[in-house]
Amino acid sequence: MRLKKCSEDEASKVPTFARTEPPDTQKCSEDEASKVPTFARTEPPDTQVTKSVISLLLNYKWHKFSIISEEVWQPVADSLRTQAIKSNMTVSHLMSVLDRHKCCEGNHRCCQNGFWYEVIKETRNRTRST
Repeated sequence: MRLKKCSEDEASKVPTFARTEPPDTQKCSEDEASKVPTFARTEPPDTQVTKSVISLLLNYKWHKFSIISEEVWQPVADSLRTQAIKSNMTVSHLMSVLDRHKCCEGNHRCCQNGFWYEVIKETRNRTRST
């Protein structure tokens, strides 16, 4: 069985896939896939995940926060930011980083000692400042 994460463009083609391949071979978080009656969802839509995170943050009265995500999770980070704005929350810092494996394989700065300490310190300072 072949699993693949589908992009937004591929999500629009899910009805075609559903007729030609077993329905559980697509891993897709986009809402478009939910319109296919034979589609078996293995991952919740981004909006469902982000609404849950927003509810949790509001419950603890966190109205200002930072988002740090790996590149592959950028659509979820964008959705979280959109939901935060709709809820009158402030995203003080939005940062996308390389997957740790790619980072170290390419000998990038993100693989060096102290990188994450600096990232956390910077986002903490931006988030907690007025």
